[in-house]
Amino acid sequence: MKRNDYTVVVGNIGTIYSGNNRRIATRIWEQYRTASIYGWGKASGEFVVLMVNGEVERDYAGTQAA
Repeated sequence: MKRNDYTVVVGNIGTIYSGNNRRIATRIWEQYRTASIYGWGKASGEFVVLMVNGEVERDYAGTQAA
């Protein structure tokens, strides 16, 4: 059985997570989305994307989107 590859990318930060654990990837995506929404740290207003095998599964556009 092939394992899925999960990647979390945040706007101006870059790749935050790359691995095969769905639970960890989802938790990290939720944490950075929350940081983007509430204006916390470098993730403030940035887009946050969770990809599975290179395909977007979840995304948050952020407020910095043009």
